[in-house]
Amino acid sequence: MKKLGRNVISAGFLLALSILVAIGVSTYRATTVLVSSGEWVAHSQEVLQMLGARLLVDLTEAQSARRGFVLSGDTFELERYQAAAGRIDADLDALDRLTKDHPMQQQRIDALKPLVAKRLALWRESVALNRAEGLQFERERQLMLEGRKLNDLIRQDVATMQAAESAILERSRKQVQESARRTLLILVTGTVASMVLLTVVFVLLRREIGQRTRMEAELRQRTADLEAANKELESFSYSVSHDLRNPLGVIEGFSEILLEEYGSTLDDTAKGYVQRVRVVAAEMAQLIQDLLHFCLAQRAEIQHEQVDLTAIADEIVEELHEIEPDRQVTFVVARGLQAIGDRGLLDVVLRNLIGNAWKFTRRQPAARIEVGTVMQGDQTAYYVRDNGIGFDMEEASKIFGAFHRLPAAQEFGGSGIGLATVQRVIHRHGGRIWAEAALGRGATFYFTL
Repeated sequence: MKKLGRNVISAGFLLALSILVAIGVSTYRATTVLVSSGEWVAHSQEVLQMLGARLLVDLTEAQSARRGFVLSGDTFELERYQAAAGRIDADLDALDRLTKDHPMQQQRIDALKPLVAKRLALWRESVALNRAEGLQFERERQLMLEGRKLNDLIRQDVATMQAAESAILERSRKQVQESARRTLLILVTGTVASMVLLTVVFVLLRREIGQRTRMEAELRQRTADLEAANKELESFSYSVSHDLRNPLGVIEGFSEILLEEYGSTLDDTAKGYVQRVRVVAAEMAQLIQDLLHFCLAQRAEIQHEQVDLTAIADEIVEELHEIEPDRQVTFVVARGLQAIGDRGLLDVVLRNLIGNAWKFTRRQPAARIEVGTVMQGDQTAYYVRDNGIGFDMEEASKIFGAFHRLPAAQEFGGSGIGLATVQRVIHRHGGRIWAEAALGRGATFYFTL
């Protein structure tokens, strides 16, 4: 269900993003069409302006000025005619440039140019005749009749061109309006759809965040409850283990008194029973001691100081030789082993590791135990190596579990929590511990701090 919610949120975001991209692309295309149509509108307006407000005006002004000159002989009218006639050629050139992208209009201009040229030629003839011989009524009348025909043809062509440009202008305006309407529709529709999607995604996201917040709060509460339960359990284990030491001491003490003072009255079977009671009591005492160390490894506050690991190892070796003086074991303890940590807890680490090596080399006629260091990258790793029974590396992940004993180690005894205690101490020192071994070929335990 949670995965489905996350998928819906992701899909909503992607869909909203897709809509925004589509809006951008569509708006860009619509804007391109809008700009192009706007350019056509401006172009058509310019052509219409040139046809109506420039060419026809200049033709009319040239005709009017020419007539004024013919009737009055005023040189001002002549100059006005000449200026207007000069502009007509420029007007035709401008129209030619403006309509190059319109073949039909080009054809109309090609048809218009000879008419305008002929009309200008008639005016020039009229002006030249008037300046040379004065007003010639008969010729002027003929020129006027021909001029009217040309004027009609010119105006028809101009009107046709104006109608064509007006149609283009109307079409371009409709395209502008349609493009603007389409752009507005895309923007409004896309924005509304994106807002709706984003709103849905926002609601789902808030719900997801709320669920995660509640889950995190529950997890914190469970973690706190678990930590409290662990502390209570450790406190209980510590108290029970501590309180059991006194009854065990009483059992061992009375067993010893029983053997010393009443041993002569007991047969061998009774003495064997008492001895077994003492052995079991000793094993129980050792188990309690190990439990206390296990609890201490978690409860004790670490005091960081310079620790001489060589001195601790030498002390442990000496104690082991005193306990079993008949055993022939070669110890190789590197000199100058130093570490920063809690001396008491590191003592527990070495006692367990060296004690295990002592225990599991019991079958070796030439037992060897080595304590030293190697470099792991830029970090120092301490190790305890032996040539004892070893173990299968497939069991390596289990050896640090509390009360776990490997099958090959069952006959050697022990509480089964020594390595769990060692791991806890090493982890509290910010380090790690691992082992390398082979069945029947010894084991090496490494740890860092």
